[in-house]
Amino acid sequence: MGSIASIANQVSSNITGQMTSVQRDMVAKAPDEQKPFLEAQFKLENEAQLTQQITNMLKKLDEMSMAVIRNLA
Repeated sequence: MGSIASIANQVSSNITGQMTSVQRDMVAKAPDEQKPFLEAQFKLENEAQLTQQITNMLKKLDEMSMAVIRNLA
């Protein structure tokens, strides 16, 4: 279980910690009044991606656990 937590932490820091180079370029080229909105939008997209990845990991963990339970029955 500790390894899943470490993977989640690593994914989290990679996704939410920084914008991609494409995102940074878009923010840099945007008008000043739009920059905060773009940064917020990218952060929201990155957090949604993180949530989806963690959800997928938890689903796989559940599937593995259920497979073990089924094999015991």
